[in-house]
Amino acid sequence: SCLQMKKIPGKKKNRGVVLVFVLAVILAMSTLVLLFQARTRSHIDALTAFSSSFEMEYISEVGIEIGKEIIRMQLERESGSLSTDRNWPREKTYELDGMQIEVRVEDENGKINPNRIFGEKQGDLNTVLQNLFNNFFTVRGYPDTLRDSLLDWIDGDDIPRQNGAESFYYKSELLPYTPSNCPINNVEEILLVKDFTEEILFGKKEEKEEGEESEELYGEDKKGLADFISMVSDGKINVNRCSPEILSGMGFTVANVERIVSERELRPLEERFLTGVNREAFIRNRSIISFKSNYYCIFSKVTDEEGRERIIRAYIYRDDKKTSVLRWIIT
Repeated sequence: SCLQMKKIPGKKKNRGVVLVFVLAVILAMSTLVLLFQARTRSHIDALTAFSSSFEMEYISEVGIEIGKEIIRMQLERESGSLSTDRNWPREKTYELDGMQIEVRVEDENGKINPNRIFGEKQGDLNTVLQNLFNNFFTVRGYPDTLRDSLLDWIDGDDIPRQNGAESFYYKSELLPYTPSNCPINNVEEILLVKDFTEEILFGKKEEKEEGEESEELYGEDKKGLADFISMVSDGKINVNRCSPEILSGMGFTVANVERIVSERELRPLEERFLTGVNREAFIRNRSIISFKSNYYCIFSKVTDEEGRERIIRAYIYRDDKKTSVLRWIIT
């Protein structure tokens, strides 16, 4: 006899539930796989970026070592009396592992250090350096408010100069800071000082029409204050390296400056030569005049194929015996 098959109630319904469950599991697993892939990709990208960043930092450190070598070679050349290569800053560009590395060496003793105007004790002033600083601002055509406000930012008191600004001004402008009343650590800090702008501090290259003559006295590019001041030097001015504007600030006439610049392109300047050019100006600035440099800034910038940058600035002290890194800034 044949067995009669009986229908089992709810069997189709159970199959539907199982199918939904399986689909849900597959969807969950697919989602997890996608999430895993996304996170893996994110981790790989992060690792790649970290590796690239590490490599860029390493190469930028190589740039600092190149800068040290540039300084060493320059000092060796200048140990003789026939050196004619005295134009600063020094700039070099290299290609390494698909990255571009730019190295620039600046002579900090060729600039004015406003920090050194003030001594360690309250009221101590280097009046010779202050006079140079004041005269330099006049030569460059900067308003007195910039000069006095910058000095007020550095000095140790809260008494504003005639055209300056101390804490009262910054509070009245509802600014979230007041003058530090201590030496400036980096040039970017000057942007906090009253009336200073990026153009004033860092300058601006002006595009000129063909045939148009420049109105600048000392060059076509409009330089900024940062091209003339240092935060790390000993306050001495190397007349073999400083700009014509700084020489003018010392009181040398336009004719004097032209003669000095022409002479130092042929051989290192000496006290006897400057005395012959303008004895009064030399004697007045003798205490801050130097004929060699010990302080330098090495700027190293690395750019990869995607346009990412890594910059290191190293401030160097160099004498006849050793090279020391005074400050190291990474951006």
